Amino acid sequence: MNSAFEKSALVLALPGRPPRRLPAGGVEMGKMGIVTADLGVGPGVLKHGASDILELLTPVEKVDLKGPSEEGAAMGDDSAAEALVTFCATWQLGAEFLADGAATLAGGLNAANSDYAETDEAIRDAVNSVKSDLS
Repeated sequence: MNSAFEKSALVLALPGRPPRRLPAGGVEMGKMGIVTADLGVGPGVLKHGASDILELLTPVEKVDLKGPSEEGAAMGDDSAAEALVTFCATWQLGAEFLADGAATLAGGLNAANSDYAETDEAIRDAVNSVKSDLS
């Protein structure tokens, strides 16, 4: 590979797989759709990613550390009980923050997918219009 290609080529990196360069032209058919050098993914991939994020949030949304924090008094040591309450409250807030951020990301991916699909449809309509005008 020459250095110009290395600087401009799109590298596809999927979780759990080694990164690889896209073939000439920057288009590759993947498991979830077409990957392009210009946009990085094809329609549907963003929506699938958003769905995966929301699915992963299910256990995070169920995090409830209020019960365990209330059991700290049974330890018989006030400082240990206070530390447990602080720990549980911190992790509860962290889980809520993670869930909110991931839900926002999933919403952005869904919106991007919709925008992508609408733009793709508009381009397709414009090309078909030009084709019919030239016919």
